[in-house]
Formats: sequence, C-alpha cells, structure tokens
Amino acid sequence: MRDYRTNKKENNDYILNVRSVENSKDEGNKTLEIEFADGRRFTNIESTPDNLFTIMSQQEKQATEGIGNIEVFKRREAWAKFATAVSAGATSGVYGLVAEKLLENSTNDFETLAACICGGCLVLMNVIVGGYFIQKNHGIVGELEKVNFRNTNRETLKKYKDYPNATTGLAKRKVEYLEKADPAGDPFNIIDIERFSTDDLKKIVENVKTEESFGFDYPTTDSSAKTYQKK
Repeated sequence: MRDYRTNKKENNDYILNVRSVENSKDEGNKTLEIEFADGRRFTNIESTPDNLFTIMSQQEKQATEGIGNIEVFKRREAWAKFATAVSAGATSGVYGLVAEKLLENSTNDFETLAACICGGCLVLMNVIVGGYFIQKNHGIVGELEKVNFRNTNRETLKKYKDYPNATTGLAKRKVEYLEKADPAGDPFNIIDIERFSTDDLKKIVENVKTEESFGFDYPTTDSSAKTYQKK
C-alpha cells in the first residue's frame, strides 16, 4: 500500500506494508511483519484471524480516506507535469542563449563544452525530479482507482468462484491463487489486492456479467454424472 496521506506529519501509525514471514522457530507457521509510514517495523506478530482483521481494517480505513482525497493527488500529478515541462523548457532556453554567447565570444573550446554539459545536466535534473513526483502521484491515483473499483464491484467479484470462466484472461499464477483461496475468505482484501491490476478486476467483472447474461450450463464436477449444473 502506498502512503495516501495528504499531510505526512499526521498519523504515524499509518500501515504501509504487511508481509507474511516463515517462523524460524516453528516450521510451517507464519508470522506477520508490519511497516509503518514513519519507518518503524513490527515483527513476529502472530498470523491470527484477529490480528489480520485489525490490520486489514486499518488499511481499509486508510484506503477509504485516500479515495476521498484522490482529486488532490490528481492535481499534484498534473502540477508536476506542468512544472517539469516549464522548468525544463526554461532551463533549456537560458542555457541555449548562454551557449550561443559563449560560442560567439569564447576562444576556449573546453569552457564552451563544460558550460553546455552543465546546462544539459541541469535540464536532466529537472526532468528526473519532476518525473519522480509525476510517477509518485500517478501510482497513488492508480492504486486508489483500483481499490475504488473493487469497492464498487465487490459483490460481482465474489461470484468468480461460481463460474468456470470468470478468470478467463488472467495470468496463470493469478488464476491458481484464486483457485486455492479460502472459499470463506476474500481474495480481493486490501492486502492481497496488490496481486491484481485494475485490468484484472475488470476482466473478472466482465466475465461474471457475461456468464450471468448467457446463463450457460456446465457439467457437474462428478465425471460419472450426466446431469448439468446451471448457475
């Protein structure tokens, strides 16, 4: 999860990442490691339903607040693009004039070359810094849009297990994950949703809606049976 706070000084208990770690003292069992926004890491947390519920509830709350601020991050992305373009253009223009004057008046080729290199480096630095802020805000917007899509289509996504073709178009590893997911759980929870892209979720929703529209019959899982099941 990315940092969706608009004010980084608020809420130091903001949970960014949750990792499942093999317990070296108890083979087969896993513990949880939490990374907070202020850099702290809590380790060796038992992977119990209660602990997972507490963590996911906090991250769901953070995502909901982030969705409420999504326009802020869109404006920041747009501003970063504008500022980068203006800054790079202005720097290029200034050093273009400087280089022109040097070429006209300087008899030292090394000085001219050095000035051109410095100007190019400054332009490149502007682009790199601007690109960082563009990518940062673009990533936040994309992630929040994915969570919002999941929230809007949650009931449809739950039906993936009811239809054999609901996962058509997904990568093999993602299909296998869904096939092994706990039937009583939510494979699209706030932690595991990182496994999927927005396009993945859209494919599942579209497939489920197509299944519901056509109402296809499928053979039962019992190969000896000659009957068909209809969803």
